[in-house]
Amino acid sequence: SFFVKNSCINLFDMLNDMFFVLDYNGTIIKVNDVVVDRLGYTNEELIGESVLKVHPKERHSEAIEIIGDVLAGKGELCRIPLFKGDGSELPVETRITLGIWKNQPVVFGVSRDISEQIEADKRLRVLALAVEQSINGILVADLEGVIQYANTSWAEMHGYQVEQLSGKTLHSFHTKE
Repeated sequence: SFFVKNSCINLFDMLNDMFFVLDYNGTIIKVNDVVVDRLGYTNEELIGESVLKVHPKERHSEAIEIIGDVLAGKGELCRIPLFKGDGSELPVETRITLGIWKNQPVVFGVSRDISEQIEADKRLRVLALAVEQSINGILVADLEGVIQYANTSWAEMHGYQVEQLSGKTLHSFHTKE
């Protein structure tokens, strides 16, 4: 019905994620406004084009394989970055599923920008490395005093290997006087 169709289109345009509708040949049928805004293409540049247009050329065979897996019911996640109109790449995680659009079987793809997640993961790895390599002993325990983490320096200060500390409580390190 007109109402359902327009409600779906409005919903897709409200999403913060990029929304693609493809036919089973991988041709783009519909994109939401976020795709246009984030990737820097016009609707006219995308509609009727292969979805490979928005994937880096060196990853085309991988993208084709993933779409084939989805059509065969074997996959639903794609981590190939999207290729922007300016030639840069946007790291995304795309969830893919089969569905119906205008009475036609289609492939739906919802791509989420994971740039911030990638940067946060990098910062976390640097922090974890700094804590592990610190010459200062660092220990983390929960409210019951059960050790959750100890770096190598802390373990060595107390005559242990890090692996030996798992599950120990802070009470076990107090001497009885």
